[in-house]
Amino acid sequence: MKPPFLGTKVLDTVGLADIVALINRDVLFASRWQFRKGQTAAEWEELKKTTLVPLFEKLVTVCESQNLISPKIVYGHFECKKQENAILVSKNGKKIYRFEFPRQRQSPNLCVSDFFPDGFITMQIATIGKKVIEEGVRLFKEKRYSEAFFLKGLAAECAEAAAEYGQRVIGKGLGLPEDLGCRFSFGYPAAPSLMDQEKLYALLEGSRIGVKLTETFYLVPEYSTSAIVSFDPKARQFKP
Repeated sequence: MKPPFLGTKVLDTVGLADIVALINRDVLFASRWQFRKGQTAAEWEELKKTTLVPLFEKLVTVCESQNLISPKIVYGHFECKKQENAILVSKNGKKIYRFEFPRQRQSPNLCVSDFFPDGFITMQIATIGKKVIEEGVRLFKEKRYSEAFFLKGLAAECAEAAAEYGQRVIGKGLGLPEDLGCRFSFGYPAAPSLMDQEKLYALLEGSRIGVKLTETFYLVPEYSTSAIVSFDPKARQFKP
């Protein structure tokens, strides 16, 4: 498999409507909004139908009308070379960035570096902007705590949906099924070095979509995500 190009591209015409279908409503309702509290399956379905789905649809409408969520994505394909547990990534055939990953101790001894066999690596940064954060702060200051809480939960899931949207666009460009691909984000078990965020940010030039990197290697605005993406069919999440 070969990438359609080497370098980066920006997706800045993505709208909230483009990502709504990719929002994981079960995670939003049960975890982000914390409504799942011991209901039976039938009770839970009824609660979703009568309360949660209408709340979700109303909040999405508000976000659309006020343009609170503005998804933007930058992604890129870069030449890479595997070196044991590391991946050496080059940009424009010049500077080399080294990414080191832990190898799983038990069988099958997985390592993220194993999931890039074709000589290139894909990376992305996705954000939904800062306006939704500002609105949440405003609601909180006005003591509209429930509204602020629901908006915060929706924003978090929109950030995940934007990342999923970006992955699907990338996969389509590679001629792959939309459900193929695995994202690995820095700071999590399979890719624990959060400092590697600085290298990814430099490769993608994240400032082009309004994302900054803090001194502690976190992305801002808050609802922004980054990942390296493997389209190897064997790629999956694991704990070292």
